[in-house]
Amino acid sequence: MFKTPFSSLSDDPFYLIVDGSVIDNVGAQIYLLDAKAEAYALFSHTDYEELLPASPWIVQCTKQTESLFQWLEQHQYFSNAAWLCQSAYPMERLIAHFKSLLIVDVYGQDTFFRFSDPRVMYALANEHSQQQILSVIAPFSALWFKSSQCWVSVDIKKQREPSLTKYVVSDRDMEIFQRVANKRMTERLDEYIKEKYQHWHTLNPKMNAQQVISAAGDHGITTEKGVYLYTSILGVIGQRALQENHYPQLLSLLTTPSLYTAEQRVEKAAMMVQQHHKGITS
Repeated sequence: MFKTPFSSLSDDPFYLIVDGSVIDNVGAQIYLLDAKAEAYALFSHTDYEELLPASPWIVQCTKQTESLFQWLEQHQYFSNAAWLCQSAYPMERLIAHFKSLLIVDVYGQDTFFRFSDPRVMYALANEHSQQQILSVIAPFSALWFKSSQCWVSVDIKKQREPSLTKYVVSDRDMEIFQRVANKRMTERLDEYIKEKYQHWHTLNPKMNAQQVISAAGDHGITTEKGVYLYTSILGVIGQRALQENHYPQLLSLLTTPSLYTAEQRVEKAAMMVQQHHKGITS
């Protein structure tokens, strides 16, 4: 029997969902750690078979799967590339269910659904469980996700037949996806600041990544590239110098409407700062 580090109220079998777009050669790794694994790449026998290296996988959990589970934990893949589910339905039915979720309808456009990302699936499953929206979570008795502190579950009151129809993403779903994307961007930006700018908190007292994103937004800068360029400006001259207009030409470039987009303006501003900084330090 598959042993977990948590207790489940359900006796249903466990399945691992693993994201091949994050973990290199995930199929080879699965069979290296469990040579007899009941595993399936969900892009197999679909129109997306050429993308097989990036396919999400489903793995039925047995005693032999524990080494794979431990490997995923050791490499912290449960934070961004793996999660667990329980279901009374056989694996073949779950494969069909997940295949029906590979492509979803987003405002009339076919779009890949990254359900193998635990951050996305936890946020969506939690909302759908509370609202009794069952299309995505129908065949499960529970879904398990690892937070920074512990394992958390989304319990489904009643399992239903797996859905085989294309899921239509709602406005509420889009809000959830945007919230997840914003959180991921904030985490990445925070890591970037710590790695790149040793004197950040001297130049920008009490200014964290979320506040940088908000400040960039005040200048109409909303793209990820634009936010990183804006961060590079603050990392060199600091928010106070910008606010107190120590660099009037720079502030004018960022705030004055022109034929340039906000991203083009911040790119020019970042180049200006770098050239000025090089002139001072050379």
